[in-house]
Amino acid sequence: MFFSIVILFGVIISTPEFLFAGSDNRDIKISGEGATYSTSVDEVLTQQTNYALIIAINKYKGKIPSLDTPVNDAREIRNILVNKYGFDPKNVMELYDDEANRANILHKLRDFARDLGEHDNLIVYFAGHGQLDDVTGTGHWVPSDAIANKFDTYIPNSTIRDYIQAIKARHVYLISDSCFSGSLMTERAIPSEVSDRYYRESARRASRQVLTSGGKEPVADAGAEGHSIFAYYLIKVFQNHETNYIVPSEIFSELKLLVAGNSNQTPIQGPLRGTLDEGGEMVFRNQSPNPNAISASAAGSLNPPAPSSSSLSMKRTAKSYRTAAITLTAVSGVSLIAGGAFYLLSDSVYKNDFQNATTKSKADSAKSKGKGYEIGAEACGAIAIAAAGGAIYFWLANPPKKHAEFDKPWYVVSPASDGRYMGLMIQGVFK
Repeated sequence: MFFSIVILFGVIISTPEFLFAGSDNRDIKISGEGATYSTSVDEVLTQQTNYALIIAINKYKGKIPSLDTPVNDAREIRNILVNKYGFDPKNVMELYDDEANRANILHKLRDFARDLGEHDNLIVYFAGHGQLDDVTGTGHWVPSDAIANKFDTYIPNSTIRDYIQAIKARHVYLISDSCFSGSLMTERAIPSEVSDRYYRESARRASRQVLTSGGKEPVADAGAEGHSIFAYYLIKVFQNHETNYIVPSEIFSELKLLVAGNSNQTPIQGPLRGTLDEGGEMVFRNQSPNPNAISASAAGSLNPPAPSSSSLSMKRTAKSYRTAAITLTAVSGVSLIAGGAFYLLSDSVYKNDFQNATTKSKADSAKSKGKGYEIGAEACGAIAIAAAGGAIYFWLANPPKKHAEFDKPWYVVSPASDGRYMGLMIQGVFK
């Protein structure tokens, strides 16, 4: 017995794989049908198939105002997924405008819940109106055939969550460019360091993550180059990424700074509460990486983004507002002084020339002169009042807020509700 233990101990210490199989410095070993092999990130991803459901609505029925950018946003996202991240076009389902009705959206989600398995990944992108029920406090997607203020024609967040929970894919990544209730999410810390080992383990562990363009504030339809402010920067993050892989936490860490710094909305991200999230992340594999690129996360810090054209535009606008305010204040002051001078001249003419006139012609001339000074004083007063009003406006105006609202009508930027220009609560007036 003693000699058997000695022999067994000798075998163990002579086998490095036994001692170091759990080390962070070695690839994880997978055993299957007698074979043992080392897995890389690419080998893990090769075993997974990516799918996408792209939903975007510009044109609504039921007296819901149309939007300008969702379809353009969605098509650009679709092209990036296919051309840069290797999604098979036949695995990308698209629903635009009339096709993005309630029945079709739910039907596609149900198909994915029925057909996808543990070796599949799914990204769902929704761009359109969102609505908050002020009675229940629940959020909804608004499909193209919805009727304003008829909540039974919307798609509740709870329904979306139920379908995602039923989908048996390894990863589900939901991106919603409309307000999606933050109550459905739980907090997850952004990793301090991202390495190949992190990508590999993230790809293996299941995830159900949600990225939204805002919390419970209205989010902008317009932004730059025909895209919403959220989609514009999301596209930039996807397009400009140069390393081999990118995960949702990296996307969010860059996107949040860009959107929040150039608008009045702040994206939020987190696991979908009550679903099969195990702390993993969907890994997007760049088909043409730059071998010399280093990701911001891998470098251990995220450099502040360079000023965008949108940010520079707001700075120029703010400077113009200050210049206008100062100029109008000066005009108002000069006009008041000039008006006062004209008033004094008019008063002097009436008191001296008119009252001391010895002939009718001299009296008429003095009266005409005094009247001219009166008109000058009144004109200067009007200019002073108008300039003062303009100066007050420009002193008190908020250029970033004006920029974020993109000069849309008041009824589609109502703060009383939630989502992309969430004025749906008031639209019953237009029936």
